[in-house]
Amino acid sequence: MNKEETIPVGITSISAKELPYLSHIPRDGRSTWICDYYNSKEQQFYTYKPNKDGQLLVIKPADLIEGRYLAESVARESDYPLFFNTFVMNHLSFPDLIRSMNDIKNDLLNSLTCIHKYFVVLDYANLHNDFSYYLMIGTEIEYAFANHRAFYDRLHKCICVCLQKRRVKVQLPDSFARMLETRKNIATAYRLPKPLVEFYQGQRESFLTLRKIRDNILHGGFSPDMVFKFEDGFAIGVEYALANQLSSLKLWPSHLLKPHGLGSILAIFEYLVSDMLNAMDRLRQAFISCFQSLPEPMIRGHVVFLRSAISGHFKLLENYRVTHWFRPKIIFDQL
Repeated sequence: MNKEETIPVGITSISAKELPYLSHIPRDGRSTWICDYYNSKEQQFYTYKPNKDGQLLVIKPADLIEGRYLAESVARESDYPLFFNTFVMNHLSFPDLIRSMNDIKNDLLNSLTCIHKYFVVLDYANLHNDFSYYLMIGTEIEYAFANHRAFYDRLHKCICVCLQKRRVKVQLPDSFARMLETRKNIATAYRLPKPLVEFYQGQRESFLTLRKIRDNILHGGFSPDMVFKFEDGFAIGVEYALANQLSSLKLWPSHLLKPHGLGSILAIFEYLVSDMLNAMDRLRQAFISCFQSLPEPMIRGHVVFLRSAISGHFKLLENYRVTHWFRPKIIFDQL
């Protein structure tokens, strides 16, 4: 005989339709997203765990260490709003898209981790007479380009799933790169809505530039150039092979170069993260413009926020873009 599951004393349970952030219960195939919730008035987090009877246990943790949460306003200044994820959860929360949202979130955190490692390795290199820093930074550059490429394939998958769920009959290539490499005109070959055509075309130049470097690394045996260390950052020669391939992106204004034409590697990491964030926002705007009517929002008035030990770097991206050179302690004190 099955034992009846008991709810611990002090913990209540609710049904999914009673989740405080839900403004609409979908009947169109969308999933109800179960997520951590921050009540701004109470300044209290809530976590919901499925019970065997189909109810949700309501748990009140002291704080959220890491993860995504829904709220009407941010719980901590360093938490970062994910407006693309918010849009998907509001209007397009189909299971395949929810899985893609999780992958996109992981890619974003991976790209931010490259920035954090940059400062951790710099701090270590400033304290120790260990020249292995150039190996660690070199592999981090390689990983950052590979992660950026994977991120764009996630966005492309989101587009494919969205069009399928909106009953747009079109068969797209299986990757972002193949979409751009086709000799056909995207608009006429795939009969895409104009905002999506403009999204692909708008990302084309920078994506193909960065994808070529990634392919040279993974398939051509290319390694980043010699890395130079200063107390406020790592650098490569802007006339060397890697930087030369990035010249069209104009990452290194002359007034930010170190002597002998050395440019900050932080500028590369910052550009990759910012490009991902900009692509998410452009795709969100394209989706909004694509359809005359969207499904009724499920989490009206709420935003998806991301909390991580390193999410403070999001707020510092503009500083990285305009300054390039920082001693690690200055950054660590702001996270």
